[in-house]
Amino acid sequence: MRKFILLLVLMIPAIAFARFEKLTTDINDMFSRFTGYVVSVENNDLITDLGRNKGVYDGMQLKIYRLNEPIIHPITKQVLGNKKIFIGDIEITEVFDTYSNAKISKLTRSIKPGDLVTMNPPVDVAVKIEKLPVRLELLLKEEISRARNIIIKDNASITLTFTQKEEGGIGYSATDSKNGNVIYSRYFSDQDLGQGVGSMATKDILRSKQYVKSYKSMAVGHAKPDGKIYIAAAAMKDIDLYVFNGKDFAPAGSVNKKFENIQNIELADLDGDGTDELFVSELKYETTVRSSIYEFDGKEFKELDSDMQYIFRTVHVKGKKKIVAQKLAVDGSYIGMVHNLLNNNGKYERGSAVSGTREASIYGFGYSDLNGNGMNEVLSIDKDYHLSVYNGNALKYTSVEQFGQTPNFFMLKNEVADETSAYKEGESDPFVYEMKKKYIKGRVFVNSDNNIYLVQNDPKYQIFSNTKIYGASRFAVYSWDGRRLRSMWQSETFEPTIEDYYMYEEFGRTYLFLLRTSSEGILGDDLSQFIYIETK
Repeated sequence: MRKFILLLVLMIPAIAFARFEKLTTDINDMFSRFTGYVVSVENNDLITDLGRNKGVYDGMQLKIYRLNEPIIHPITKQVLGNKKIFIGDIEITEVFDTYSNAKISKLTRSIKPGDLVTMNPPVDVAVKIEKLPVRLELLLKEEISRARNIIIKDNASITLTFTQKEEGGIGYSATDSKNGNVIYSRYFSDQDLGQGVGSMATKDILRSKQYVKSYKSMAVGHAKPDGKIYIAAAAMKDIDLYVFNGKDFAPAGSVNKKFENIQNIELADLDGDGTDELFVSELKYETTVRSSIYEFDGKEFKELDSDMQYIFRTVHVKGKKKIVAQKLAVDGSYIGMVHNLLNNNGKYERGSAVSGTREASIYGFGYSDLNGNGMNEVLSIDKDYHLSVYNGNALKYTSVEQFGQTPNFFMLKNEVADETSAYKEGESDPFVYEMKKKYIKGRVFVNSDNNIYLVQNDPKYQIFSNTKIYGASRFAVYSWDGRRLRSMWQSETFEPTIEDYYMYEEFGRTYLFLLRTSSEGILGDDLSQFIYIETK
């Protein structure tokens, strides 16, 4: 199964269109191949040399032309071609392997053996697209509209249908719009860019305009019951929505509630009604973390549950989206194991614990059956940002590289008070203060191919690498070979920093939405931007 990733747009890069050049060339060839000759004619009936081998079918409408005197260049005397005289229209009535019978439906002059039989491109075609991601649908329509042998029109006699296949490519066929006869059918792998690049090369990268907002968390899903892809973006006290339409992100309202201090937001459909619930974890009263759940009821976001004593986080377990939960103690430590969150007859409650999470914290956490043996491996980013892989309680691997660094953190009031008291006594230790911060480590996602998706943020000042000030970000994809992580793909470098990211799978493809922020300086505004990347 081939996968993909996604982001907001100012312009469409040429490489995004180049991927469909072979498909467009094939469509052009398809509509130029319906050319043959009249073999014989008797009264209103005739025989052509177009058979099943050329893709003709019963009821197909074709035109008859006669090649007339040559067109000769007056200087070079080179023959440039022949004039064509329109003779009439015919309809195929019976098809054999190498020839077909036809009847005359329109005639301007008598038909002779040797006259040209052709579809006479450009041909009017209707275009139908099934189960193709919205962004890819846009790119495909833009590219096929450039095909020289077709003109896209509604209610045309021929329909071109494009369908997303589970193996990752695109199936496409030409059919007679009236009787459904298949004229032509092919499969486009959608993998080779013609540049010798591997299957995990970046295929499409798009950037949104910059919004005058300081977003810190994002989630992607079906936040409203219309089947569209929504991005929920959270600042400290409010949440905005954007709908992705394939070419940009259009504002789609806000959650009708002011929050105190949002830590992170998530989207997932736990109640199974087709609309994702919105999960919000926030710091409340400066002393505790509480979570609430909302769902769009057609007019606004209705609160389903509140004041829940858990932090919520999204994980993708071999492509399946889940919400996990963990408690936080008053001293800021994580309590107990990480549990799956369930909706049981309309009530949200903790389900079974994820095995091997006794020492894990919910930020920088993921899990999946990476070995394919029926047992889940736990992926956990530690306090030094190294990724460890556990099987049960056994540590199997710890990365040398660091992952999941973000500038976002929270502190509880009693910890701040303790530090303030120490400061008044002249004993303030900035390193101790730093240790009290609870950093919201990056997400760990595992897609349907069991590939692991991670972010890497680079320190802005290498000499002060522990300051948690980041100047650039990359996104990376890894596979697990049973003993170690193996790098599969790495994005370009983004500046300044990726604040949050979210994976989204649809029609056998994987998308990644990224959120990055920047500042115009002390007197300027904070700016946020969405980015879409497609990796394979």
